[in-house]
Amino acid sequence: MDFRDTKYKNEFRTYQQRVLKDADKFFQDGKIHIVAAPGSGKTILGLELIRRKGDKALIVSPSLAIRKQWVDRFTEGFLSNEQQMENWCGEDLEEKAMITSMTYQGLYAAMS
Repeated sequence: MDFRDTKYKNEFRTYQQRVLKDADKFFQDGKIHIVAAPGSGKTILGLELIRRKGDKALIVSPSLAIRKQWVDRFTEGFLSNEQQMENWCGEDLEEKAMITSMTYQGLYAAMS
């Protein structure tokens, strides 16, 4: 599995394109902080940044609904019908998925 095997299926919003244009600079700096209104596309932007970086990612969310949203958005927006979500996304640190999405409580339990 390689993130280069995935691609966002839709067009990015204008503000997303501006952030993505400077992604390499952000990767060098190691700091990206996105603040935007609910529904503005932060999850998609985050997933595209993860995809471009190409490394495995751990996403920690405050609730089960938000945790699921990350997996759903990646599956719907980036994977083709032939690609299986299970091969890319997981909810357990032991699964070694490309994207692991957990709640704060789940991470705490895993580390205890």
